[in-house]
Amino acid sequence: MGLFAFKRIREKEAAVAVASIPTKTKNVNPNLRSKMAITIVATAGSATANSYLTLTDANAIIEGLVEDDDVTAWSSSTDDQKNRALYTSTIRIDRERFLGARATDTQALQWPRTGVRKPDTYVNTYAVGFPFRISTDYFTDTEIPDQVKRAQAILAVYLNNNKARAWLIRLGGL
Repeated sequence: MGLFAFKRIREKEAAVAVASIPTKTKNVNPNLRSKMAITIVATAGSATANSYLTLTDANAIIEGLVEDDDVTAWSSSTDDQKNRALYTSTIRIDRERFLGARATDTQALQWPRTGVRKPDTYVNTYAVGFPFRISTDYFTDTEIPDQVKRAQAILAVYLNNNKARAWLIRLGGL
């Protein structure tokens, strides 16, 4: 018996073995499975948080944006599509490296953080005393910067209208 004949016999045996495995479902297309609606949890510092913004807060930010294709698509999307875009934009934002440290060990997201100075909050107290003192204002342990919230809303609008590029989020390309 030659090598090719032996190989064909093994392939037939494997095909018979696979065909004899019982299946519980018949030809279910995995792309047709129903999606569960996503629920947004935007509680700062929560162990189950998955967004920095609620859909209502995001809509308030987006109302002020220029009406382009992305914003128009956002307004005609379902709440579930918008929530999915907010969730995906949070994943992308949380890959950034931020100053300071996470406020708690149990929080799910990168913000809130401790030890992060608010931008443009230096106060020169030279006239009050010596030596030159500069006091600063820091974000609290429960505060999420408006810059992070706006970034999430704008990225969510973009992702909602450009779903073909959303896979870049998961691969780290955007």
